[in-house]
Amino acid sequence: MSGDPFALVGSTIDGTVRIERVVGEGGFGVVYRGEHLSFGQPVAVKVLKLPGSMAGKERETFLNKFQLEARILYKLSQSTLNVVRPIHFGSCTTKNGLSPYCVMEWLEGQTLADILDARQAAIKAGRLTPGRRLGELVPLLDPLVSALDAAHAMGVVHRDIKPPNVFVLGEAGAPTGVKLLDFGIAKLLEDAGAQTLASGTLLALTPEYAAPEQWDRAIGDIGAHTDLYALALMTVELLCDRHPHAELSPSQRMFAACNVNKRPTPRNVGVQVSDAVEQCFAQALAVYPKDRAHSVGAWWSALRAALERGVATERSAAVPATMIQSATGGASASAAASTSPSASASADEASQPYVAQQAATGWQGVRSAPGDAAGRAESAGATTVDVRREGGGGGGGNGNAKIMLLVLAALVFVVGVGVLIWSLVRARGGQGASGGTGTLALGSGSGSGAAGGSSGSGAVGSGSGSGAHGSTHGSAGNTGVASGSGNASGLGGACANYPSARACADAVEAFFRQGKIARSLAMSQHSCKLGDAYGCNELGVHVLSGKGVPRDAAKAAKLFRHACDKGEPDGCTNLAHLTANGQGVAPNPRRAHTLQAQGLELSLSQCLKNAAPYCRRVGYHFQLGQGIGKNMLRAAHFFGKACLAGDAEGCRALGFLYQKGYGVPVSLTKARSLYRSACSGGDPIGCGNLGVMLMRGMGGAPDAAGARAVLAKACKLGNAPACKAARQ
Repeated sequence: MSGDPFALVGSTIDGTVRIERVVGEGGFGVVYRGEHLSFGQPVAVKVLKLPGSMAGKERETFLNKFQLEARILYKLSQSTLNVVRPIHFGSCTTKNGLSPYCVMEWLEGQTLADILDARQAAIKAGRLTPGRRLGELVPLLDPLVSALDAAHAMGVVHRDIKPPNVFVLGEAGAPTGVKLLDFGIAKLLEDAGAQTLASGTLLALTPEYAAPEQWDRAIGDIGAHTDLYALALMTVELLCDRHPHAELSPSQRMFAACNVNKRPTPRNVGVQVSDAVEQCFAQALAVYPKDRAHSVGAWWSALRAALERGVATERSAAVPATMIQSATGGASASAAASTSPSASASADEASQPYVAQQAATGWQGVRSAPGDAAGRAESAGATTVDVRREGGGGGGGNGNAKIMLLVLAALVFVVGVGVLIWSLVRARGGQGASGGTGTLALGSGSGSGAAGGSSGSGAVGSGSGSGAHGSTHGSAGNTGVASGSGNASGLGGACANYPSARACADAVEAFFRQGKIARSLAMSQHSCKLGDAYGCNELGVHVLSGKGVPRDAAKAAKLFRHACDKGEPDGCTNLAHLTANGQGVAPNPRRAHTLQAQGLELSLSQCLKNAAPYCRRVGYHFQLGQGIGKNMLRAAHFFGKACLAGDAEGCRALGFLYQKGYGVPVSLTKARSLYRSACSGGDPIGCGNLGVMLMRGMGGAPDAAGARAVLAKACKLGNAPACKAARQ
């Protein structure tokens, strides 16, 4: 790896460790190889990477989490040799400021992921036959079971068991031991009710190995059974040299994990095993935690006993293609998306968990928080997020932890209660109800217009509705889609000050919001011409709303279609809105729903690559039930993930959830903190909402001076109602 995010290579930290090179980087940390000068031995140094927008309290929480990780590792290393051993932790000064680090033992060998990759390459080349007997895996799995049993006995759950986190010591073909890596996302069970490192977000989720309860907390809490599920799934992968869900998309993996009718057991992926062995895997891979073995050790003992009875023939038969989880008794999840919206749920469908739900025509754009009636808008929170509560207002899992059923409803307009903040298409606002005329209102609204409007003169909330968001390409006389490719320098024109076409497109909204339409239009036109799909989506917004160009729904639809075809989720979502309402294209509810599901799929894929804005977009899909069943708890998960990654609007969205208690417990203190994070990140609605809370003493003591300051900031950022409020 060539990059050095902290510029530490060649330096010495704390006078004891000389940093040699970068060996790995993740969402919140960078791992270096170094030399311990006192011991004269190689060591691994993990340095925590904190978002620049993180406020003081959130930063402190992350530092506490990092120290807790080091302590967890130290305690575990005293009770088992099968976890990586920490040596020292502290903080060092880097170009990013004070950064915490942990020094750990250096391991020589390869990860289980490397071994699987090598086997798959050999299989592809015809040098190896797919599949292994379960008995061959015992020496590899025994140490993992020992490590997990030790961790669980201490009340620690790993939550991310997967091949990259299993390190096989020694040379290929001659392993000398196994170590379990990365307890950085561990959760102390005794602190389950407190504000700890877990914090209820999806930061820890690896889609390929995530247990059902990690996708939906209404199914159950995170616990030792979560690690058992991942271990069993990984074992199935080792048996057949292929992940059961290898070809599934991220959203299909979510459906598959929670499909009670088809589990990824050995027999279901073509591995011949005895009834007893199959039953052991069926138990470990059950959807509901309560149906799994009570401990990893107990499951492993039962599996070993079944194996020793000698009736299993675990050699893989022909391994079929990836299991495509059915929405209606065998059809793929994507096929379910095209089901007629007028169809009612059948008895078979009712047993299927996450089947895409018909989207409402009350379209919500990707930028502002969604509306009240359709599913409350939340701002993504900081590390204070706690979304472990089952169920939630407006949708999601119920208190009985039943899996979400298929609901195919007729298209309806989403008319929210609350207020709309912007009279702009990109605000996704519509003709929502006013939060109050002549008074300062806090909240969010939704409606069905192409462009939203605020009917409360002091409205400082967020809006959503059926208007479009994004932008199209072209001038008033030429709104066709241009071809071309963006480049990182020498863009010229309206994008001359930006390093790339995408950076230029990303900046369009701020100018649009501030009423600088000529500039936002020129930037969207130029970025689209350079080939950026999001720029074309942004141009579509201008064309649909008639901002700077004649209003033309058909041309807007063409631009949104181009953006969607190029992989931009917002283009799919906007085109879905137009298709549902017959604006610029023939009305087609089924096609609209398919486009919503496509937008969700694209957003989820980007979110799982740590693209924070797309995590927020996924949250909006769950909030309004667009392309998937409405679930406020999951919306909070994704808003929280976005917020923790530095997305200001995500923080604001989660803050509103805490303010209203939608999917999470009501907490005005957390809402206020999250709005503050959003405001610090430059979100005008977050600043407006914070101003209201400070003025009214919501979630803390009243602060008139502070309220005026943040309302003034909101005004400067383009929040027009906040301008009036600041003058009062």
